[in-house]
Amino acid sequence: MPGDPAAAAFVYDDIRNFLSAFDRIQAGANPREALELEYFARATPGLKALSARKGVSAATMAKSVRRQASDYRWLSNLAAQLIRHEPAMRKAVRIALREGSLTHARAPIRMP
Repeated sequence: MPGDPAAAAFVYDDIRNFLSAFDRIQAGANPREALELEYFARATPGLKALSARKGVSAATMAKSVRRQASDYRWLSNLAAQLIRHEPAMRKAVRIALREGSLTHARAPIRMP
């Protein structure tokens, strides 16, 4: 169970890794190979769990990236935007925890 939201680390590795793969794809690399090497092979535990649960792989994502490349271009600024909004996100989590409206899969999350 998490403790103080102010001490939580925001992890942007998956965003940065995806953007690295996407840049390679835009430069002409094979989408499946770029996603496998730059994104999935470097995945955080959270991305690994989400990918397994949703059935997402380099092959399935490559199809999406090929069809909808323009939908992924906006991600280039996402990490910077998230970093800028970290204080507001921490505040929202702290309020939700205090009010008991944020729950964990097994039990409510409580502030220490």
